[in-house]
Amino acid sequence: IKARSLRVVTFYDLPGIPVSGAYAFKFQRVPNYIREPFGIAGAIDASLSTDRGGNPLGLLGIVASSSLGQSSITRQESDAGRFQVNDDCSGGTLIMNLSSRPIQYQFYFRSGFRELDVISISQNSPAAFGVVSR
Repeated sequence: IKARSLRVVTFYDLPGIPVSGAYAFKFQRVPNYIREPFGIAGAIDASLSTDRGGNPLGLLGIVASSSLGQSSITRQESDAGRFQVNDDCSGGTLIMNLSSRPIQYQFYFRSGFRELDVISISQNSPAAFGVVSR
């Protein structure tokens, strides 16, 4: 298996395709894979910044409500995350730090770069998929 390199893109790397901005998302469990209910929905504010070395960073501000089983319901949780876009601009990764537990998702652009198909790729986290859209 050949691994892809990941980097954060800038506006100039994706002409006419704004990466920053507001998104809505919803994720749910993969049917018949886990028994516990799992669902999360909310809003993401994506922005571009730079680290101390001047390298680009994709930042996420997240507000979400989730149900991770009968005993774990969270409303309007605010936290942060990061994103990276593949070199070929086909998709990338999201890291969402919710409930003090980062979960990593792989995404692929669709619908003219206004929607993303998403699936969780973190070990020890619910098998989940969903959509992020503008």
